[in-house]
Amino acid sequence: MKNIIAILLLVTLFANVLLAQRTRPGVPVVYKPTAEKLEINDAANDFGEKGLPQPEIIGSQPSDKLATKLAKEISQYDEKSLPLLMTTLQKAGFYIIDENQKILYKPIYGKGMGMAFYDFEVAGMLKLSRKGIVTSVGNLSGLIGKDLKKTTPTKLGELLLQDLKTAANSKDETKRFWARLIIAFGKEFPQPVDLLTATPETAQINIIQASLWERRLIGDLIAFATAQSGGMSLNNRNLFRPKRNEVSFRNASFSNNLLADPCDYTQVETLQVDVAATALTTIHGTTLGLVIDAEVEAAEKIGTKSGLEKIGKGLGIAGMVLSWAKLIAALTQVKGKIEVEQPLPLIRTKFSRQDLQGEKRTLTGKFEIKINDLRKLNCFRLAANMVTGLDFNMPTPGPMADKPVSWELGGDVSFKGQNSSKTGVFDPVVHLIGTSPTRDFTKQETDGNGESKIFIEGNNQKRDLSNEKVVPLPKKAKVRADIAMKNMKDSKQEMADVGGFALGTFIGGVTPLGILSAIPEIGNRLKIPVTAVTVPIRDWIPCSEDWGGIINMKRTFSKTIVMKSSKTSNGNSSGDGVRTIFEQDEADITLNPRTAEEILQKAEKKPADVVGKGIHSDIFDGTRDGDPCCGTTEGSWTTRFRRGEIETYSDVVKANFIVFARTTERDYSLEFTSYGDIFPATRREFLEVDSDCEIEKNEAYDRSEESTISIVPSLASGRYGQRVVDEGGEILFGSKEITAGDGAKIIWDWQLARCK
Repeated sequence: MKNIIAILLLVTLFANVLLAQRTRPGVPVVYKPTAEKLEINDAANDFGEKGLPQPEIIGSQPSDKLATKLAKEISQYDEKSLPLLMTTLQKAGFYIIDENQKILYKPIYGKGMGMAFYDFEVAGMLKLSRKGIVTSVGNLSGLIGKDLKKTTPTKLGELLLQDLKTAANSKDETKRFWARLIIAFGKEFPQPVDLLTATPETAQINIIQASLWERRLIGDLIAFATAQSGGMSLNNRNLFRPKRNEVSFRNASFSNNLLADPCDYTQVETLQVDVAATALTTIHGTTLGLVIDAEVEAAEKIGTKSGLEKIGKGLGIAGMVLSWAKLIAALTQVKGKIEVEQPLPLIRTKFSRQDLQGEKRTLTGKFEIKINDLRKLNCFRLAANMVTGLDFNMPTPGPMADKPVSWELGGDVSFKGQNSSKTGVFDPVVHLIGTSPTRDFTKQETDGNGESKIFIEGNNQKRDLSNEKVVPLPKKAKVRADIAMKNMKDSKQEMADVGGFALGTFIGGVTPLGILSAIPEIGNRLKIPVTAVTVPIRDWIPCSEDWGGIINMKRTFSKTIVMKSSKTSNGNSSGDGVRTIFEQDEADITLNPRTAEEILQKAEKKPADVVGKGIHSDIFDGTRDGDPCCGTTEGSWTTRFRRGEIETYSDVVKANFIVFARTTERDYSLEFTSYGDIFPATRREFLEVDSDCEIEKNEAYDRSEESTISIVPSLASGRYGQRVVDEGGEILFGSKEITAGDGAKIIWDWQLARCK
């Protein structure tokens, strides 16, 4: 009878009823777990709120092999794609600037191409490309050369492709890398496109390729015009002449006076940062000369505008269309949240019978389109309308209706989350059920309000526990919802807003926006991870004196060291600079208590299941000059370099994790000790070099190898969190932030229970 009373009291305790508390007065006695939102790492989607992330580090120097590797990795369209694209543009010789033309990132190899991309363009070109938005060389050449009299659009497209092939075999590293990147991206399409053999009509290119090409054409046209005029000002207003004089544009972007009221577009801005570099890396100079010479001859006969002005106007409109698309894509953010039906926690059944499942809760995903900085969009639209004479439609924010939604249970919640097999060391405690019996839970869709609902339900036990003495065991289920942009009701109209970015309804060649189309194979399959949540679960295990439950640990460590060096006797130097050390670790620890029988038999304590992930980096950014090995003129050589290593891990391991809880009638203390969690890891070692010394350049490397990393988290004994106790057992729950001896910040969070 005493045992039955004890069990009932313990169950009542976990049902969140106010209980007697044998700790100091004033401590809350009700344990109320809540659903917690989990962050999704998607820098491209978050650009409108957070701006660009830090570029990825690439030690290898520009080469055909690196171009192929980068195009392949960027085309995975995961959480690393945007940082990789940023560094790829730097390697290809481009600057990245903000709307005020402040340089954010410089080329990191050689003198570069002297041209720049706006930050919004970088985010926008990635988002459009990952949605499957494409154009073709034929479409672009048709728009650029639409006013030419002597050169047909097809001929212009053929000349552009021929220039690409020539650049792909150039001895100039910058030109060659630019061309090889464009070619490599084509081979990553669902149906690969070989730009070395394609015609203008079949030469399909994504927005990354189109942007690289368009920006190079602008640079080549500026260089050509400058050379022809004998040093004409690069701010010449006639190069990209607008329809009306009160607006001046040359780079298919917006003015740096966006904050003025009304918007001021009288400034002529340029995407050219380095005049000499632009001229030295010209790719289409010969083609432009042939086309313009032919047009000049025709113009003299009939008295029309020069070929330079015609091709400038066409290129300006093409750039405007691409920039409008990229700006909308960059500022468009998919927002989502998951609401979990109360009360919580969800209680798993004690029975093993299939017809006696646990409790069920409704999960409601709500999705909407948010447009960041509508003022910037409207300013651009006004200028675009005046420059081109077209009507650029404004996007409409609001609920994402009739879109496919995929729900996932368990695993990592990063951009490409793992499914439950990754954490399959645990018995599955819950499962997902579609609200419609005819539709799989991975194939749901939103309603007219942008909502999608699904059920989460407790699983039956593998072994029946209904007649055993059990203890409640806190657990968490991770649920993630992904959404696609395709319209489910009318797939034929899914491109009406060009992949959900509301670029207008000018599809089909009616206006220049018809240069954009979509690849269904990408648009239909790719979903955007938007939101994730943890759902607290109450599981059951046979009662014993061992602690059961879950513990989460997050550790962050960073340190910056200014390094100064002195030259050796031979004149060499290790360089001056800044060393940055950063470490971030997170572990979800699930305790595995022994049964009462195992404790009586003095069985060894069971290891915990630890789901861990993290990154450890040690990077030195430095410079050195005057290396005597580079030449006879000492002091004329300058080298910028970045050297270091990065270790990453994400895996599940068994580890000896011990909970020490010392309890008395009125007080308690808690301590966590680990004997070392060893995870398989990947270590990258790299040296990135930008130097005017060829010997220095050749020292660059980037190599990876398999390794291991050991994490030894611990929490010193103390009175942390809260304790709830009755005659049947006790619960410990709470959180604690500490500063370790090395300066690392560690946050602990736990939910533990055991029987008496």
